Amino acid sequence: MIARQAELRREIREHDWKADSLGEAAAQAGLAEVGAALEANGQTLVGIVAQRGQMAAVVVRRGSARLIRLGDAAAAAEAARRLNADLDTLAGRRLPARLETVIKESIRHQAGTLTAEVIVPLRSWLGDDDAVGTMTAYHRLLAAGIRPAEALARATAAERFSPFVCFGGG
Repeated sequence: MIARQAELRREIREHDWKADSLGEAAAQAGLAEVGAALEANGQTLVGIVAQRGQMAAVVVRRGSARLIRLGDAAAAAEAARRLNADLDTLAGRRLPARLETVIKESIRHQAGTLTAEVIVPLRSWLGDDDAVGTMTAYHRLLAAGIRPAEALARATAAERFSPFVCFGGG
């Protein structure tokens, strides 16, 4: 009985995202529609997936879609966890100078790992698109010891920022 309830809840969740406010299935946009909308706004869509320890990016731009191999999923996930922990440790705290130096070096290392595993492989396919340029600038500023909010503000200003969203796993 419990297993059946769990299965039904899962099915409802899977179908719920397709439903509009009246409970009817909403039409889904195809690749051509998505590509045209992105192109009209000068935007690129990047979705990152992981499977069997490897990451790949699905990139939709200029009317086409590509699958781009990225780096190691475990290495990137671990670097992201460590980077978040380091940034949390520095946030709003006055730490002993030696400890702060060690944490800032760790931030540089983790940002470098993320850049190598994710940003560098994308850069050749995306060129100077805003998201890649902004995140590269952001990681460079973090590595230089700039606090996260200030780094993001500087990076977006320097890269002729157009809105984008960066999602992270928790």
